Amino acid sequence: HVAVVRSDVGGVYYRDAVNQLQLSAPYLTIGLYIANVGETKKVDFETWRGAEFGVGRGAASLSDNYGNSYKQMNVTPIGWNNPFESARDTASLRPAERFYDPVVFEVPLQNVKWLHLELPAKNFGGSGMLRFEIPASRIKWPAPAAQ
Repeated sequence: HVAVVRSDVGGVYYRDAVNQLQLSAPYLTIGLYIANVGETKKVDFETWRGAEFGVGRGAASLSDNYGNSYKQMNVTPIGWNNPFESARDTASLRPAERFYDPVVFEVPLQNVKWLHLELPAKNFGGSGMLRFEIPASRIKWPAPAAQ
């Protein structure tokens, strides 16, 4: 089972080459939970953050209702629930276990109606593509700066 649990625009915290905490320019982070809902099989998962960045089997892709495609950014965010370590690239999920995979893209246009997210199923041993439609109302934008 795969679910989109967040889609936020803002700076992304990550660790640089010398393990110092950094904050990126604003990006869109799409948070995905992958859950093994089976009862008898282990699922080996690899991140959708992108094979072109040297991780995962296949990269996620993102487009909008206007036909724009958005580039995936080469940023490995710190863990959503753990600010001390970067998000992992792989997981071996036993039955009932789940894994959080944050995927980072350039910021979409603010007037989009929806975003289409495509995820290769080969990243968890499947075939084909998973497709999600994220309505604009589910994108959390930063609050306007105070005047």
